[in-house]
Amino acid sequence: MIVFYRDSLVPPELCRLLYLTVPEELHVPVVFHNRPSVYVPSRVLAVCYGGEQIHVNLNKIYDSVYWGQSGAAMTVRTWRTLLETCYHEFGHVATWPESKSAGRAYHYNDRVHQYIESLADSWMNQRIAMLLDHDPRLAQPRLITGYLGLRIARRMDQLNGAPKSGSGMNAYVKEVRSRRTGGQLSPGDVLKLLGLPPDARGDLRRVSADIGIDYVDSAGRRHKLYTWGDLRLLEAYVVVEAAAGGLDDPDRSQGDLSDDELSNESRFSGSVSRCSARTTLAGWAR
Repeated sequence: MIVFYRDSLVPPELCRLLYLTVPEELHVPVVFHNRPSVYVPSRVLAVCYGGEQIHVNLNKIYDSVYWGQSGAAMTVRTWRTLLETCYHEFGHVATWPESKSAGRAYHYNDRVHQYIESLADSWMNQRIAMLLDHDPRLAQPRLITGYLGLRIARRMDQLNGAPKSGSGMNAYVKEVRSRRTGGQLSPGDVLKLLGLPPDARGDLRRVSADIGIDYVDSAGRRHKLYTWGDLRLLEAYVVVEAAAGGLDDPDRSQGDLSDDELSNESRFSGSVSRCSARTTLAGWAR
């Protein structure tokens, strides 16, 4: 059983998800921090001590989302960062014996550190892929509660008073649309994650006619939003279309796209490899 400390600082959905998806033999105490602490340096997202306890720095998680590249709504990026951070630290727990052996054999240096971090990242990516097979939204709640939810709410209050055009208002609109529809990624976000140029939006709309969430805003404009699970499907479609030459269609047009879809503000700092794994698993390996 995972014992959580200061769990009122995070969404209850996170604790429940970690309990259900982390193998029982890896259950160690998890402590959440929203103030400076000797247990977790302010510059890091989290720390795993001896493979026996995990400390998560919520302020650093928020800062990494706030100061990182713009992209998906803050709620979406915050949940993914929080989830990946926790899975990464449990990855250290899972690979601790191997990591400890590597440190002893080769003396701890930058190369060994990179190797140890890659072990934790691999474990994290496997868990993310497994969760994606069960939930295309990565179990993200519509509204994040707790300390991070409070900071997001304050930021949205600030953006609500921003000028009617620009990145501030775009971020506010994205957050509203995400909460109303359950969508997580805009067309621009998807293109960025797939490594496609902005002028491929017409192709994306064509191959995703039956994928994603259709949304009509208060002005009557139509938009398309996607989930992380949709992104995995779209990657397969894009590969097929590219092989068939569909992405080189000279007749594609952007005339029917909304201003929001044409915005270059749409970016997300996550790794494509983390969200596009095609592994199909029958269930959780306990």
